Amino acid sequence: MKQFWHVFRFEYLNYVMGKGFLIVTLVMILVMGATLFSPRLSAPTADKGAAASPPPAQAPRPAALSDPDPALAAETLRMLREEMPQYAFAPVDGDEETLRRAVEAGTYAAAVVVSPPFSYAYIVSQLGLYDMSAAQVHDVMAARFRLGKLRRAGLSEADLAEVLAAPVTGTVVELGKNQVTSFIYTYLLIFLLYMAIMLYGQFVANGVASEKSSRAMELLITSAKTQNLIFGKVLGAGLAGLTQLAALLGAGVLFYALNSAYWTDDAIIASIFSMPVSILLYTCLFFLLGFFLYAFLYGALSSLVSRMEELHSAVLPVTFVFLFSFFAVFISTVSGRVDTPAMTAFSFIPFTAPMAMFVRISMSSPAAWEILLSVALLAAANLACGYLAAGIYRVGVLLYGKPPRPAELMRILRRARR
Repeated sequence: MKQFWHVFRFEYLNYVMGKGFLIVTLVMILVMGATLFSPRLSAPTADKGAAASPPPAQAPRPAALSDPDPALAAETLRMLREEMPQYAFAPVDGDEETLRRAVEAGTYAAAVVVSPPFSYAYIVSQLGLYDMSAAQVHDVMAARFRLGKLRRAGLSEADLAEVLAAPVTGTVVELGKNQVTSFIYTYLLIFLLYMAIMLYGQFVANGVASEKSSRAMELLITSAKTQNLIFGKVLGAGLAGLTQLAALLGAGVLFYALNSAYWTDDAIIASIFSMPVSILLYTCLFFLLGFFLYAFLYGALSSLVSRMEELHSAVLPVTFVFLFSFFAVFISTVSGRVDTPAMTAFSFIPFTAPMAMFVRISMSSPAAWEILLSVALLAAANLACGYLAAGIYRVGVLLYGKPPRPAELMRILRRARR
């Protein structure tokens, strides 16, 4: 056990104290800080000595409404102002082409042109990715056309007022996860898991291949057991990756807490930093389980190469499996279909479970037994891959030249165990 801790400590400190690790971590934290502090730095201050106050609400932008029906124009204007407070709608006379030129010239930020009986045009310079104004205009216009139809049907003003003012109450009872709010942070965390597992898995492979090519592995194998060497290397790299992950997430939470008042109008940023603590814990859990699984395989295959130039082709099968796992889960994440039979199956296959089960936990509500079974299978696969990697690592020390084929390698391992 003492050998393991020596290897583990050496590998961990070798990563976290390396200049590359420190520089990359520091740069990423600075970029995150600059992004989250940007509203505070750009906000006007009363004086340079006073702390910046939250930015005032943005003034409504000018907008135009052209409605040829004077009996409905006032009601339409009222509904638009209530539904879309971001615009200061004003009644105007003009056709669609005239208002199109006015919007292009910047006179109005938007314009609505009503064409009875049931048509309208919403003119806007550009719709943002999360701009809901088109849907808001459509709702108002639908109510306006219904109102016009009721009036033409001969209803009195009292009847119209009763119909329009009829109270409608509704409650959304959601038994599962809200994918609208969980999608953004799930999307980002999946990419973070992908980058971390790929990056640190390659670090393990490069380290083992470098030792093999320099013959340092032959000295190591004579002074320590192969299990202690491979487990120490992989667990040390995994803890280094978790340290970097924790540093980035911790810095992000701290920077957002200091500037949360400046991000109240940004639903995306708010959803990212309102994720449950349990999701962060699951992120760390599945990062470690996923990383160890792939890192053991990277370390085992890289011990079979004789030169660094052969490393890429040796670990390519593991890279392909990991890329398939990522893209299969990513497609399901983007589509929102995270409880399909395929995703359920992926949750219990060790090579795909770190991402598949994590996505299902974030965007759905898998049963507790499913989570426990997935974690148990992953843990068992990690132990199996760890001992298999130790065997391959022990054999790989003496193998130079062309790496053996899988069938030949298995024969060598069986003979080595006798």
